[in-house]
Amino acid sequence: MKVLVIKSDYSDVPLAEVRTDGRVIEFVVDNTNGKLPSKIGTSFQALQAFVKNSSHMTISEATKATVNLLRYVMNNGDVVEITSDGHTVMLNGNLLGQEEKDALFAAVKRGEIKVARKTDISQAMPVMPPTPQPEMKPVKMRLSPEILDKIKSDQDKQKEIEEMNNASHDQEIEDAELHDAEDKEWTRRMMYWLKYGDEK
Repeated sequence: MKVLVIKSDYSDVPLAEVRTDGRVIEFVVDNTNGKLPSKIGTSFQALQAFVKNSSHMTISEATKATVNLLRYVMNNGDVVEITSDGHTVMLNGNLLGQEEKDALFAAVKRGEIKVARKTDISQAMPVMPPTPQPEMKPVKMRLSPEILDKIKSDQDKQKEIEEMNNASHDQEIEDAELHDAEDKEWTRRMMYWLKYGDEK
């Protein structure tokens, strides 16, 4: 998924921000009072053509992370990816519209599909353009027994928390940072549905 910013030479504020799978788009920010979404719709190709034919508009990929991506592998082999703000959902790399999102979550809620591999919310992937990484030389380092003991203790605590998690109360989900979510409660319920296949 890519995050694209649409700008105009006539404004310091971006006209819009969209997310795309390269096929369809989803508006997440619209500063045109609905004019741009109504003219373009959901086609990525239509967006490109519209900007190309404009004398003042440009489109570029976001240069910094704007949202994180949570990944779930389902028992039927499907991969579901959801942005941490709960706005965008992708199924096997394809961005879903609202009706498709509702159908997916309804299937999860009914137990027709379940999560086979649970996501690690603390390791959500930031969505941003890949940047070339400088070559790092390996550094040899010996860890003191105190540090090793602390690492083991932290791992044991994390394992204990994970074992206590269930469909009624999952500490990882409860602690998830959802400050960007438009509807925090709905996003949290969605995470429970994906992880446990049942409403909290």
